[in-house]
Amino acid sequence: IKHKGFSFIEAVTQCPTEFGKRNPPKGPVEMLEEFRQRTISTKEAELLSPEELEGRLVSGLIYRDDSVPEFSQSYEAMLARVQPKGEGS
Repeated sequence: IKHKGFSFIEAVTQCPTEFGKRNPPKGPVEMLEEFRQRTISTKEAELLSPEELEGRLVSGLIYRDDSVPEFSQSYEAMLARVQPKGEGS
């Protein structure tokens, strides 16, 4: 939210309806607990090998590139270049 630019947020949550059918007899609470146990921070993940990361959920800032302009700023700049003077405001 504070980052000005593109952001991708992945929300991981339980799905007792579909996942629960295929992986019984877990309920919603047990599924959330399993997610909590499998989740590690990006700092913790940096210390693990690819084999150790298998099956883990990495939480935190995965990638950031501040050199790429934010879309709405780029779009407004493009509009300012292509609109004739006196139009659009």
